[in-house]
Amino acid sequence: MQFAKQHQEEFSIGLINIDNFKLINEKYPYGTEDAVLREVGNRILSACRDSDFVGRWSDEEFLVIINGSHPAELVNVAERLRKNVCDRMIVYQDVLIPASVTVGLDIFYPANSISAEHIINKLNTALHTEKTCGENKVVCNFE
Repeated sequence: MQFAKQHQEEFSIGLINIDNFKLINEKYPYGTEDAVLREVGNRILSACRDSDFVGRWSDEEFLVIINGSHPAELVNVAERLRKNVCDRMIVYQDVLIPASVTVGLDIFYPANSISAEHIINKLNTALHTEKTCGENKVVCNFE
């Protein structure tokens, strides 16, 4: 973020929430949730470009810093991430586990006074609001 501010470069933030993660924890054997987190993280990472950064943000959320800020490109990146997670089942101890994610997107403009933390908080709120209307989708929070 400091680099972006110093060089006045925009970047995008993707907040990725695993859908129905609590149900996975309740329905499947002990250890399944860790296996799902690892596999979802690997699928997100494999769908990202070398210039992007992926990290675990909270219990069932990942954060992606996406180099670039063109809205159409961002939606394509987010859809690729989403599809890479949900296109096939996760296998753990011979059990097939469905997985999907909801992805929230926003753009960080260093010229604005809004912090990246503020954007992430807004994305988190938008994600949870949108998930009441359905999951396994991309939510754009561009202003």
